[in-house]
Amino acid sequence: MMKYLITGLVLLYSIYLAQSLKCYEGAPGKTKENPNCTFSCQKSIDKASEVEVIMYGCSDIKHDEDECKDIEDIAKLNTIVKTECFCNTDLCNSTATISSSLSLLLVALFMKIAF
Repeated sequence: MMKYLITGLVLLYSIYLAQSLKCYEGAPGKTKENPNCTFSCQKSIDKASEVEVIMYGCSDIKHDEDECKDIEDIAKLNTIVKTECFCNTDLCNSTATISSSLSLLLVALFMKIAF
């Protein structure tokens, strides 16, 4: 009987873990992992004049596709350009860009073929 109870608890915990998404949270240099994001990971970049503010976190909305959107807001004398990026895999809102990951993948593929 105890064996079935433990197996059931492990299965329920596995389902919980499968539904949670890990995302980075905070500002650059002070990010931490949040293992309990419900919907999507988010990276926001606000640019006003020569100042850029980047924040990482969990999105309040589920985004079906990985995407980035630019939003321009004219406030008084400054134009603020906000870029919001959303993704749906663990720790996908990191500081590394997709292009650097793709480059690394291509180098690894080349090394596999060459050797």
